[in-house]
Amino acid sequence: MSTTQKLRIAIAGGGIGGLVFAVVLSKLNLDEHIEIDVYESAAELTQLGAGIALWPRGWEILKTLGLEKDLVNKLPPGTWPHKEGEIAFAFRKSDMKEGVPILDMKPEGGNFLYHRADVQQVLLKRISSTTRFHLSSRLVSYKRLNSHVELAFKDGKTATCDLLVGADGINSAVRKTLLTEGLPEGLKEDEKRKIYEAPWTGETVYRCLIDSEVIRKIAPDHPGLKGRVMVSGITKLMLCA
Repeated sequence: MSTTQKLRIAIAGGGIGGLVFAVVLSKLNLDEHIEIDVYESAAELTQLGAGIALWPRGWEILKTLGLEKDLVNKLPPGTWPHKEGEIAFAFRKSDMKEGVPILDMKPEGGNFLYHRADVQQVLLKRISSTTRFHLSSRLVSYKRLNSHVELAFKDGKTATCDLLVGADGINSAVRKTLLTEGLPEGLKEDEKRKIYEAPWTGETVYRCLIDSEVIRKIAPDHPGLKGRVMVSGITKLMLCA
């Protein structure tokens, strides 16, 4: 029996990125040598969120991880990944009374849309049973010590690891700590914020779900009923998928 201490790997964030990394580690079959802890800020691994579009490069990565069959089974009946020549998005000029088709986007390899919950289920099924999930654990900072990394959470708890991987989203505490390490003392908080915060572009995206039957009753010939349409207005876009 080996007495070598295991490498402790902490993943901050239990979203798609964090789960994919946990799958990668699980594929290595190194349970005897590594410990995996996933820290998620939410009280549960939520299935909420926008849909996920898989393009060829991302699909090949998931295929390499052995997830192709499970993901194919989540596709709508009669569809198959990477149909060449199919229209991914039909662009329309729509800042006038009558819309005009201007471009049919046919990317090499195509793309397929998934519900986030379906992808999440596939990933969770492939993560090693030895992986520990810590919910309601929002990371706020970390500290690099001589022999390990110390993690600090919003609820006041702490944990340690040997390797920390940040997958904690747009307001990443890992990014904030990493980019503000070693800054001159006395630097104002608003100056620090410019370094680590993702700037707002000034644009807001609204998402909603409308039953296709409702649209069909009002506008039976609506282009969005036949495929994905990118409606181009004046400096704004609307995607019907």
